[in-house]
Amino acid sequence: PNVSIDLFYERLKGNSETYYIYDSVPQFYYLTLRQFFLIFGYSVENGRIFSIICFILSIFAIYQLARLFLNKSSSLMTSGIIAINPYLLWMANETRIAIFLVLMSVINIFFFVKLITTKKNYLHYLMLIFNILLLTIYPLTISLIVGQIIFIIYKYIFLKEKNIKIFI
Repeated sequence: PNVSIDLFYERLKGNSETYYIYDSVPQFYYLTLRQFFLIFGYSVENGRIFSIICFILSIFAIYQLARLFLNKSSSLMTSGIIAINPYLLWMANETRIAIFLVLMSVINIFFFVKLITTKKNYLHYLMLIFNILLLTIYPLTISLIVGQIIFIIYKYIFLKEKNIKIFI
């Protein structure tokens, strides 16, 4: 966090003279992590705390998503099972993009389900923002967005739900 923003971007691009290797993770994650470090200080422990915070928020977001489909006890059980997933627990102890990506993906899916079920206008904008954020966090999340598009096309063609705003 103490380096200039220009040097920060140069390091992300990779530079053979300074021995920085290009990382294929888009810059949004690193910018978010940089802001966290600027507020709380740069240390390995704070990087792990950032991942743990994202992990806890992911479990809460999974609970909220499950509440859209399940009762309270089933939602708690679902989020509890996800919370003890060994891979997620391991990644929550690392300062890597995986847990941050899980958090943003679950939030994206939550807003998508809310958009499909409630059809409120502000959700269109939230979906647009979260789809763009998701793509800037990790490009392979395009599969999640393509899945959402296929679902909307299915509803539009086969279920005859002609809500053009959701389709667009």
